[in-house]
Amino acid sequence: MSSEDNKHHLFYTSATVQKYKQDDASIAVRTYGSGPALVFIHGYPVHGYTRRKILPELATCYTCHVIDLPGFGDSEWDSTTDFTFTAQARRLNQLFNTLALHNFSIIAHDTGASIARLAVIQQPQRVNKLVIINSEIPHHRPPWIPFYQLCARLPLAAFTFKALLKSKMFIQSSMGFKEFYSDKKRFRHENPLSPYLDPLISSKRKMQGMLRHLGIMAVALSGASNIQMQGALRH
Repeated sequence: MSSEDNKHHLFYTSATVQKYKQDDASIAVRTYGSGPALVFIHGYPVHGYTRRKILPELATCYTCHVIDLPGFGDSEWDSTTDFTFTAQARRLNQLFNTLALHNFSIIAHDTGASIARLAVIQQPQRVNKLVIINSEIPHHRPPWIPFYQLCARLPLAAFTFKALLKSKMFIQSSMGFKEFYSDKKRFRHENPLSPYLDPLISSKRKMQGMLRHLGIMAVALSGASNIQMQGALRH
């Protein structure tokens, strides 16, 4: 780890993890800085750590709330947890109520952006700005997702995915994480995904959370939901 990477790592880990029970899950939140509230919602299969490099600068102007969605990072869940996008959005809005957030902004990525869109639909009056990065398109999924969802339902799924995530060839392939970074050189001398994949490999519980989340990704956002969101944000 370079000195710059270590600085970002230390900044991220300096925050105390607060866990908020919301219905059938506990959501982990790290908070940095002061100023207008800014909420970060990560994508799949990462967690809040993915924003560590931009947090030091943003924390000088904003109160940054970095969330781990249930199934990832330090959040907690059980066998009754509903992993559907609508349930995730409902829990987020409950969390926003708990944190007393009003007139705040959201930066959301990938699957987290899809969940954020649904959350904004439910309470559009509370959100000033919604920044969406590389989100799913309704009714479209990466071609390998349906195949992986089928694999996740098979016996020994956790063992199979653990083996895949330990394979450098798989990680760098189009079936894995080849498109995860625009700069492919990052894979030459390091595995930049280690902070996200290592916990899945070492923890049966975290692997189960990842597979549970994967299982619901086939539920695409409807076109009607997007029209509803656009109308809500105009007001």
